[in-house]
Amino acid sequence: MKVKLLREALLTIAEKEQAGALEDLAKLLGPLDALEVSALQKALAPALKKCAEAETKRQQRAKDEEARQLQAEAAAAAAVSRYIQELEATKADNHAFEQVVKRIETDRAIKPSHAEQIAHGFMSNTARYATKKSATKAILKRQISDKRAAQRSSQVSGLF
Repeated sequence: MKVKLLREALLTIAEKEQAGALEDLAKLLGPLDALEVSALQKALAPALKKCAEAETKRQQRAKDEEARQLQAEAAAAAAVSRYIQELEATKADNHAFEQVVKRIETDRAIKPSHAEQIAHGFMSNTARYATKKSATKAILKRQISDKRAAQRSSQVSGLF
């Protein structure tokens, strides 16, 4: 079968579906009308193989990237949970609490959205924090206010 027949078939199909792309392909094949389709296939085989290999590599990279992102998200979720637990455990000790907050601020794995999740988990609120610094400031303020409230409630009233 000659390429000319293939081209004519493409033009027939082009009338029904995806006209522009198929017509363009038929025009590109025009100079090859006298060539056998099998010869065209042999000529295209190495290029098609390279394209297929490149596509396979691209798909593998996409899968690897997705796996890395899922792993990073899981690690971040674990870190958020760990930091919330550490904040709860150290809230009575100012120095230890401030050290945990400092680690949150300097931990490069913790993004602003993670810091916001830590603040929400520790303070049980839904406030929005644009930066890690604003989230950690809010956590420190909350610890201070909780300590003051605890001190006030533990003082004996002057009524007796």
